[in-house]
Amino acid sequence: MTFARKISALGALVLTTGAIALTTSTVFAQSTPNPSPRNNNPMGMQRPDRATMRQGMEDRMARELSLTPEQITRSQALRQQYEGQITPLEQQLRQAREELKTLMTSSTATDSQIRGKYQQIQQLHQQVENLRFEGKLAFRQILTPEQRQTLAQLMASRPEGGPRARGPRS
Repeated sequence: MTFARKISALGALVLTTGAIALTTSTVFAQSTPNPSPRNNNPMGMQRPDRATMRQGMEDRMARELSLTPEQITRSQALRQQYEGQITPLEQQLRQAREELKTLMTSSTATDSQIRGKYQQIQQLHQQVENLRFEGKLAFRQILTPEQRQTLAQLMASRPEGGPRARGPRS
């Protein structure tokens, strides 16, 4: 695995471990793979599910930052805490987005109804992002100054446009 890929994976893990999604989140807790064709590679093999991918990223992060067993336990507890708060909001966000699509194609929906739904989406998205940020701060608190320095170096070398570089969806 290239260094840039490791950094991208580590960046995603920091977000996941620190906040989600603490990765995803969301998002991350599927226990069985999705049987959709997108889940298959050209050789016909299924990609790992999100829980498996998350565990791999957490393991790499623990190695890269030399986390102690206590720090690993604490980071897992943080992930579960924030994931438990974020997951229901993400479900509400998906529902609201579907409702907005329906309103946009409806011949009877008013501009006011559509704007109200859009505003709801923006508020839910902001709540999710706030929780992710708080999770990152909480994760940062369990690190030693040396581990924070290492994390900063890893994040600084992360390529632009890596995981989580996308803007808000509406």
